[in-house]
Amino acid sequence: MGRQNAGDGEPPGTRITHLLTRAACSVAMASPESWPLPRNLVAAAEREGRAAWLAMLPATVARLAQAWSLSLEAPFQPGGQTAWVAPVRDRAGAELVLKVAWAHREALHEGEGLRVWAGNGAVRLHALEESADTIALLLERCRPGTPLTALPEPQQDKVVAGLLRQLWRAPASGFRFRPL
Repeated sequence: MGRQNAGDGEPPGTRITHLLTRAACSVAMASPESWPLPRNLVAAAEREGRAAWLAMLPATVARLAQAWSLSLEAPFQPGGQTAWVAPVRDRAGAELVLKVAWAHREALHEGEGLRVWAGNGAVRLHALEESADTIALLLERCRPGTPLTALPEPQQDKVVAGLLRQLWRAPASGFRFRPL
């Protein structure tokens, strides 16, 4: 896997970071001067041979922001390994999260699962776009609360059991979900 930068001496992700900044500014979004790509995403893309996907990410994010009328903020750092994730606001000012992932097995039915749960025990899905190599989700923004590990173990068990009760759904006829 080679470097994705054209310039000599530039750190990995620099060229793509500049492209993301230009793309974001071109759709009139409030953004910092420079958005470094999440370190974990860049490293994983290099390991997985996803440099081409990473190079297209700025245009994908800009297109989605325009199509869904979003104002972007800088992506979360150090980020995940398969998705660019950032806080956004929609036209009405609602706080949401944009997740743009490369298509992979674990993300295969993420959008449909969130749609079925409809915000009951999971974040609400506001929009979904899938292509052969990319899955984009516009999600309810979830603010962290008390870490589960801060609770005594018996209370942790109750929290997890309650969440599992909320998430359980009888399979609908013709459902597409893969078994876990």
